[in-house]
Amino acid sequence: MFCLTKQLLASRKNLILLLAGVCLFAGSQVDAQYNVQIVPGSTLTNMTAGPVFNPTAPDAEVGVDLIVSALASGNVSINTNTGGSQQGNITFTTSLFPNGPGNTLTLNASGSITMESIERSASFEAFALSLNADGGFIEGAGKSIVTGGGTVTINSFSTFSIGSISTSSSSSGGDITMILGQDLIVNDNGSISASGGGAGAGTI
Repeated sequence: MFCLTKQLLASRKNLILLLAGVCLFAGSQVDAQYNVQIVPGSTLTNMTAGPVFNPTAPDAEVGVDLIVSALASGNVSINTNTGGSQQGNITFTTSLFPNGPGNTLTLNASGSITMESIERSASFEAFALSLNADGGFIEGAGKSIVTGGGTVTINSFSTFSIGSISTSSSSSGGDITMILGQDLIVNDNGSISASGGGAGAGTI
């Protein structure tokens, strides 16, 4: 493994990324699986019921309302790795606003993840987010991740593009961890922040 150089501006309370390179690692593509779309409403097509959502046939769909409801009572995972003949991609067609009380949302894609914004609903507790693209990229250009103090973990075989990430809160900022195979791309004027109040900032 080796690391590219990076240019950034950091403080104890937050970190604003200007230009970044990341550690590269050897790896291999994984077997093809089923594709999953995250769609509006309570749709459940070719998918097992949560809190562990697994596809059972090609072109599976799960509605954001089902995901939010499941997060309210526990941790939730959405997976593609249950067999099949597709790429194993997870694609958002709508934004997601979790309101779970400190629970974790995990997305496991054998291929890539194309995301919309994932933001904590106002006045609800923090949630944690884990995005894993074992065989491709994570694309979120112009989108935002806001956890309200929950941790964010990003694992991408290739690039990770995002508009902004905030794990900040008035009490303590959540940690942000990234393991990337290629570049981290943050939009112009975007930021990555883990600032906190009395309990201190999270780490990046």
